[in-house]
Amino acid sequence: MERNLGYRARRRRNRSAGAGSATAGAATAGAEAGVRYRGRDSRGARRWVLGALAVVLIIAGVVVSTLFAIGISRADAENDRRAEYSAFARDMLVNLTSLNSAKADEALKYYEQNTSGRARQQMQDSMPQTVELIKKSNTDTESSIIADAVTKAEPEEGTVIAVLGWRQVSREPNAQPIYQTFRWRVNITRINGALKMTNFEWVT
Repeated sequence: MERNLGYRARRRRNRSAGAGSATAGAATAGAEAGVRYRGRDSRGARRWVLGALAVVLIIAGVVVSTLFAIGISRADAENDRRAEYSAFARDMLVNLTSLNSAKADEALKYYEQNTSGRARQQMQDSMPQTVELIKKSNTDTESSIIADAVTKAEPEEGTVIAVLGWRQVSREPNAQPIYQTFRWRVNITRINGALKMTNFEWVT
């Protein structure tokens, strides 16, 4: 039959076969293109999720770093207050219990400037008599802090407990020194920006 077909008939048949192959190829390409389009959409969503997660992690890191910095700042501020209260209480106790005739008047002024409230009243009631006794008895006293602990360190108030070693020495010939140990509690208040001893007492 192939031989019996004319030239024009064979040409028409070949064109029809070519058109069918082109149509099938286009359909296959369209299907592949659709698959590729769906793949690109999935990868885009995955990238969006990863980007959002990265943003969340960055924000969380900033928040944690900020809280950590605030915690360190607060801890440093409390440590500074503790050191400040400790130094003030040590100075007050040493000056309170270290007296001699040469600096008795100076000590009295020091207590008036650095006390308030009940401590000021205690100083006014007992310190002048103590100063006069030191002057007349020819006796010196001195002390040092053995140990101390800050039990309260708020911005405006503090409490310090200190162990004090105290010595009394008479200037009389052959006089033997007297040694004692005391434990004191000192209450401190910040008044107009300055620390004041507002109470002190012996504790057991």
